[in-house]
Amino acid sequence: MVISATCLKRNSAFSLIELLVVLMLLSMLTTLVIPNLMRIYESVRVRGDRDVLIDRINMLGQIAYESGTQIELKEVEGKIALTEEVDIQFPTGWSVEIPDAIIYGSNGACSGGKLELFYEEGSELNVWLSSPHCQIKN
Repeated sequence: MVISATCLKRNSAFSLIELLVVLMLLSMLTTLVIPNLMRIYESVRVRGDRDVLIDRINMLGQIAYESGTQIELKEVEGKIALTEEVDIQFPTGWSVEIPDAIIYGSNGACSGGKLELFYEEGSELNVWLSSPHCQIKN
């Protein structure tokens, strides 16, 4: 008895059940991963905003020196307020508590003071700006 070569070949396609199982596993995996990715994205965005805020506060001494004017950093209704001559945009969603105004002299030195920054979703940053440089470390 002779067996032809075509009878020995196995059909190597996937069955419909196998494809459905793979699709079901992929869909379950995406339902677990996507919410975590959104949380990671939001935390990275908040961290970036915080870094921008710190950089802008750290630049106030230099801006006061270059402009030759005094800058007063204070809180007005939970927002950061500066003297009118200085136009620095701070990220939205942040509020601040400054018990005593922090003054940057025209020579770039500052008086120092306490600064508490809050983000609307609970992120908090408490710093003490020490005279004369008033730099926040990241």
